[in-house]
Amino acid sequence: MISAGNKEKIEFWNSIFWFLMDAMWMFSQIELSLIFAIPTVLTGTIVIFMNNKFADILVDFSMLMWILMNISWLISEEFEIPELLLTAKSSFIIGIATLILASLKSDQGMDIIIKKFRRYKKPSL
Repeated sequence: MISAGNKEKIEFWNSIFWFLMDAMWMFSQIELSLIFAIPTVLTGTIVIFMNNKFADILVDFSMLMWILMNISWLISEEFEIPELLLTAKSSFIIGIATLILASLKSDQGMDIIIKKFRRYKKPSL
């Protein structure tokens, strides 16, 4: 079984990589942004598989959709591939639908979403 502390560490690094990916895009450092996209997607995917509650899986999956939306948008904009904007929009819609499903499937309702979206927290050491 995965410990809560290990999960917190992966979530922490996912947030850091995601932040750096977006920051590099903002500073027009596209190559660095794409490099940071790799560990962002990997850690985001790992977090999904570290869950044992269905609602948590759904919320973390929606965050992965948000990451994929950002990456698709970045590539579409920077490399002038307008077809990828449709991928970004689709990822957004899938992410929102997944959040709605998570709130319906959880005993905590919308509270599960609010709790899970507080990603920037220091992991236990």
